[in-house]
Amino acid sequence: MIYAPDGVTYARQETIDLPVGAVRWFLDGAAMLTHLNELRTIRVKVVCNGCGHDAVARPREIQGDVFVACEHRPAGGRVKLGQALDVEPLLLSLGWGLRCTACEAPLTGNNDPRGTVFTVSCPCTTRQYQLPRA
Repeated sequence: MIYAPDGVTYARQETIDLPVGAVRWFLDGAAMLTHLNELRTIRVKVVCNGCGHDAVARPREIQGDVFVACEHRPAGGRVKLGQALDVEPLLLSLGWGLRCTACEAPLTGNNDPRGTVFTVSCPCTTRQYQLPRA
């Protein structure tokens, strides 16, 4: 791996433009759980921090919840979808984290709520969405 002089980012970091719907996956826990496999299209995966394996989420429409599990907790649990779910507390409560599929590093996204660019990044990739100008 080739690192930039700051030791944090790769010298040649790739940028991926996020589709507008993908932004919701990082802001709304219910959207993230129901689109878990689609996150891979933007080089993101959800992993269990306990075992390091991919997390599993299967929406169950009739029950109004999502079945969640991982390799070391195959019996899993359920997350109700009837209320707003913030992503960060949801991931903490499940013991999960967001990782890059390419470099395996955790994702960061310190975004200004008043900003016009939404960014989620890791050492090898910046994923961003630019708000359209009025």
